[in-house]
Amino acid sequence: MNLHKDFYKYKGIVIDTGPLLLVLTGLYGHNIKKFNYSEDNFILVKKFLENFLEKSEIFITPEVLAEISNLSKNEMKGFFYDFIYYSKIRLLQRLKETYINKDIILSEDKLLKYGFTDISLIEATKDDKLLLTSDIALYGYCVKNKIPAITIEELRVYMS
Repeated sequence: MNLHKDFYKYKGIVIDTGPLLLVLTGLYGHNIKKFNYSEDNFILVKKFLENFLEKSEIFITPEVLAEISNLSKNEMKGFFYDFIYYSKIRLLQRLKETYINKDIILSEDKLLKYGFTDISLIEATKDDKLLLTSDIALYGYCVKNKIPAITIEELRVYMS
């Protein structure tokens, strides 16, 4: 376990592509199973984020935003414009953006293994923020390096 039970002690939460896409897709009413999530996952993450937004801020990186756009464009096809517009109104405008300079991302020796998005997320947690991810490899890296992170499955344990 890589998390103090009181996750609201963190200054903010940094959200990875998977959990964010899950919430946006669920809010839109689209089939979340296309992205390998269940309705229970949606309800759990949505509730956690709603609770967190009452007390603190949620952050995304530009790399996560780009992945959301690319993945949803492929899956939503003719609904893409509506999905993005609806997502913007329902949630995206309420999120804060954290920019990590490309030189910092490129200087990481982990770049080839984890990629631009994961490195941006790791860097974004450095200001006492918690990472919410569904990426097991990224989560494993965080555990090993004492970076505060939580997965959807861990949320289930704490919020049940």
